[in-house]
Order: sequence, then structure tokens, then C-alpha cells
Amino acid sequence: MDMHQATVSLIASDGTRINLGRPEAKSEGNWRVGKLDLPNTYKFSAQLMNYTQSNLTAPMHFDRNSWMEAETIGMGGSMDFTIHMNLEPRLFVEVVDAQDTNMVLSDVATELVKLGPNGQPLHDVEPGDAITKLDMASGVVIDIPGTYALRATLPNHKQTNFVNPFRLNRSCWPVDRPLKVTLHMELEAVLKVVVTDRETDDKIHGAEITLVENTTGELFYLTTATGGSSAFTAGGAAMGVGAAAAMEADVSACQRIPCPGSYTIRVEKDNFEQASHMGELQVHRQTWPRDGPLELKVCMNFVGINIDGVGAFDLDGRHGQQLGHSKSSLVVTDPLAINKMPTLVALGLGTEQENEVRKKSFKRPTPGHAPVSDNTTFPRMAAE
Repeated sequence: MDMHQATVSLIASDGTRINLGRPEAKSEGNWRVGKLDLPNTYKFSAQLMNYTQSNLTAPMHFDRNSWMEAETIGMGGSMDFTIHMNLEPRLFVEVVDAQDTNMVLSDVATELVKLGPNGQPLHDVEPGDAITKLDMASGVVIDIPGTYALRATLPNHKQTNFVNPFRLNRSCWPVDRPLKVTLHMELEAVLKVVVTDRETDDKIHGAEITLVENTTGELFYLTTATGGSSAFTAGGAAMGVGAAAAMEADVSACQRIPCPGSYTIRVEKDNFEQASHMGELQVHRQTWPRDGPLELKVCMNFVGINIDGVGAFDLDGRHGQQLGHSKSSLVVTDPLAINKMPTLVALGLGTEQENEVRKKSFKRPTPGHAPVSDNTTFPRMAAE
């Protein structure tokens, strides 16, 4: 191993230092020569990146008598010493933004996983014993030779290099700098849209969302549903009671979008109209939080059921039937004036199939026929 880069000095008892200079050619070795002040006590100090000195670490006293009696005296009258250096295979890992490599991502969770020779998991050790959590500042000393994999985790990001196992041996370590691996993490701009009723703040299922990228015209279509963001969270883990409850409460829609960008968002839902985020939505890399998707809450106004011949809703409480909303008092002065059935699904009063059956069950009398008797059955407007 070429040790020409190593620096060697002698430190005297009074703290003075004798630098032994550059190597000189002698018997094809890396010899350094210096003159000592006798008598005195000296300590050898050898420095080399990624190596530690393993011998001649204790102070040594030199005087004329010990010099002449030493068995290490060479042909030229010099006293020869050989310093041994051991490799310290310390690995440093740095994580940067894939698009801007000058941006260091310091809050990434990074793990080094030791694998078998063929890149397979080790079978003779516990899974946790094969994983080492990395510290960017101090690095970690590893066993060599060995096969390893690097895993980096950061919300809204994915690792783009060193995704396959790699092998490390002595020849990987330089002698003039640390061995540093640079991981690249690419931002995955995930937008989470939650649609709510402005008055009740209830989350709305089945809201149809259209995102338009204003520069390119690219379209994205989303629909709010239970567990809408589950596809963009870490998968593979068993879901407990708490996680199931969180998913049940998560009524949203998620989409990866190009970033930076300018977007127009439009939300449609029967009996509702969009009440917020009507202008452009500007997003950039600094917009996204570090703990999950960027959440956008769109409020909707409940506009009610369209009934021909009467006002949509009676706000003063006249003979209306409450449907669960302060604006849902329906006033019907003439049952035969109804020519458009409400969407019962939107009001939580039944399924799509039940809605269709109820629509078909209503038949308008033809002109000239007798008025409908009191026993005529009309579609019911209350939940069964």
C-alpha cells in the first residue's frame, strides 16, 4: 500500500515538534529522515486520511548511550523505525436535492444495510442487526469487504441513485480524502385536496376535481374518496386500529404534479358550488412541507335542490322538511310542479340505484286526466 501521503512527526516532551519531511527513496520504502536533540523524549505521530497509527504510540527516551546500543541502527548510523497504519473504513453519506445538488437535505433518515455476497438479506443475523443508521457528520465504520445497500427516506422525496446493492473493499478508500457517497433525492410534489362544506366543515365524498397546468395545459382528474392519500404513504406496514381510523377520516384526493407550476383548480359536486381557490395556484419547491403532501382545502357552498315553480329553499321555515342542512327546507306548493328529482346520493339519502328506482317510480299525469288522489305515492324525500 502506497503511504507516501502519510505525514510523520516527532513530538518532544516540551511540546516541540520535528517534522520528518518528505519520504526519501531507501530500499523501495517510504523513509523519512530527521535529526533529534539528545537527550530527549519523543513520541511518533503519523497522520493519514482514513488510517490510524497502530504501533510506536508510547513516548521513547533517546540519549547517546541508547542510540549506540540500539539494535535498529542502520548502515549509515541512523536509527530506523517502521510505523504501522491500520485502515479505518469509515463511510460518510451526504444527501442532496437531485435538481439542485448544492442543496443538502439534512433531515433525511439514512440507513446502511449489510447484505450477503449475492446482495440477498443475511440469514444468520437478526434483521435489525444488519441495519446501521447513518450520521452525516461523523459517518460510520463498517466491516470490509462487504455488500451493502443504502436507503434514504424523506417525505415527498424518492431516492434516485444507489438504489442497487454495491460492494466495498480496501481499495475503495482513498488516502487523501474521506470516502463519501452522495445520495440524490428527487422531490415528488404530491398535492392533497380536501373538499368541505363551508357551513358544516364536513368533508365531501365524490367531489370531482380538475387541475389544469396553465403553462402546458396538462390536465389532472381526481375524485375525493375515503383513504385518498393512502397510496402516497409508506406501504407494506400492517395497519392497526389507529391507522384504520385515520384512513376512515381521510376523505381526500391526491395527485403528483409537476413543480414548479401554475394551476387552476375546479371542483364539481351535485348541489354544491365551489367557494374558494378560484384563482391561480402557484407552487414551487419550497411550498411543500417536510412531513407529507401539500394539503389544499377547497370549500363548497351548498346551493340546494332545483325545484321548478317554487323557490329552491325556504329560509324562513315555511312547511319545509329538514334534510340535515340549514338551507335544506324544501317548499313544494304543488307536487305536480316537480320536474327534476334531487340527487339523493349527494344528500346522503340513498344509493345511486335507489335514486334511479325512485326517479322511475314518479310518473307525471298527462294533461286532461283527473288529478292525483290522496293515495298516490310520490318519491320520499326523507332517509329510510
